Amino acid sequence: MCSQVGDTVLWGVVDEGWMKDETANGENKPMRKKQWMWLSAALLALMLVGCKDDNEVKTCKSDSDCDKEDLCHPAAGVCVKTCKSTGDCPNSSKKCAAISETDTREICKCSTDALCNDGKKDSNLVCNEAYKVCVPKDKDKDVIPPDEVGTTCDSSKPQPDVCKHGLVCGSDNKCKAAPDVTCDYFPALPSDPTGPIIYSARLLSNLHNDDTTTHGNGRYCPSSRPWHMMVELKAYSKDSQLVSRTGSTPLTIYLSKTSTEKWTDNVRPSEWVNDGPDHATVIINACYVNNGSYTIGAMFDNGNAVCVNN
Repeated sequence: MCSQVGDTVLWGVVDEGWMKDETANGENKPMRKKQWMWLSAALLALMLVGCKDDNEVKTCKSDSDCDKEDLCHPAAGVCVKTCKSTGDCPNSSKKCAAISETDTREICKCSTDALCNDGKKDSNLVCNEAYKVCVPKDKDKDVIPPDEVGTTCDSSKPQPDVCKHGLVCGSDNKCKAAPDVTCDYFPALPSDPTGPIIYSARLLSNLHNDDTTTHGNGRYCPSSRPWHMMVELKAYSKDSQLVSRTGSTPLTIYLSKTSTEKWTDNVRPSEWVNDGPDHATVIINACYVNNGSYTIGAMFDNGNAVCVNN
């Protein structure tokens, strides 16, 4: 043990200093004794630094809380060692792997509680089941798994970041429920949705057909229904469900409680914009006779439903 070696060396030096702290004629020199005392104190300080626990885990809120070569795990809230290969990792966390499917930064990951505590005097660490990083035992219960609301996420990354399918990463960087119906003619979000998830829905415009300044791409509505309402949807999916306008999971558009229209008639080719096969921005167009109060509803099969009022 480091402390035992330190004790042996330290007291050996002290004893040697006192034993040899005499002149040839046997007279003591107090200054020599003081020098040995200062040396002993200095050695003790160095040994305490050298005895730092290699498996020490530091909690954090940001990367700045961690050592230079470490980063703050975005969900577990502990400093973790970055790596390029297994050889960069300590025995306690020997696997070098990406943080998650969407966060490709590579870190050292653990496999067992025993290895997290390898070489430690006390077994106060556990290997977190969700993220495979060593965390203090008393903090493990506070680490929210990625399949729950409240998990830490990064809203600057493509939805849903680390959140499970059916959730969205909110502006507060926490996983939360996806937008759900605000009108009464849609079913509620399935408990285990498999279809595309609409994470943003907003009114773009509600103008007379003669006003083309905002539409930007000419008139859309016929003279018999001159009022033009435009709604923007943003959605994400899995398994390439939003791969293209015509090859995607069916989208149902409701223009009233009793009226549905084929989405291909309401979404122009130029207004279905893909950002990869699993993200899309969709513009819905609807035409009305009068400038009244209307609601556009939309939902993908086996996904969530949203409603937007003009």
